[in-house]
Amino acid sequence: MERLKSQVTWIKAIGETAGVQVSKLATNNFLKTGAEGFLHSIDVAGSSLHQAVLEVGKFVGFKFKPWQAVGIAKDIGNVASFLGPALALVSVGVEAWEMHNEHQRQQKMADIRRDITSHFQVIAKDLEDQILQHEKDFEQQVYEEIDKKIAQARQDQQEAIAASNTGLQKLIKIRNNLGTILDYISRISNNSDT
Repeated sequence: MERLKSQVTWIKAIGETAGVQVSKLATNNFLKTGAEGFLHSIDVAGSSLHQAVLEVGKFVGFKFKPWQAVGIAKDIGNVASFLGPALALVSVGVEAWEMHNEHQRQQKMADIRRDITSHFQVIAKDLEDQILQHEKDFEQQVYEEIDKKIAQARQDQQEAIAASNTGLQKLIKIRNNLGTILDYISRISNNSDT
């Protein structure tokens, strides 16, 4: 697009310069109709451009009809005088087209940015869900293990208490038996003294 724009600008500059020069070459310096705008055949007759057209025609072997070379020179002069402004319009059109394309490109980039942002949001939500699930699984595993250890410790404690109670009852029974034996011995010894 930049290359096309620079080419149009270059052609426009050439057109403006060539338009002025060709218009000067196209008119004879003797007769001027005074009309602005398009050249007339009388303005071109005998001019440098008219002579150039005749020379080119001779070189290629072309036979001109009367006033045909003048008509060709007049047409070249008229086209050249309006070439600059026409190219200016083309340049404005190219710039408008370029602005439109730039706007479309910006719009596409904005759409792409929105799509990328949307995809990242989906990925972020998915990662967040995965992290929460892993955290939940970890907590469940850790708490289950802790619960198992607490339950095992409680069971061990209860068994120890039960064993301790059984041992305590045996001790109490032995103590009572010893107490009974001591009473018996004490009575026997009191009876033997008497």
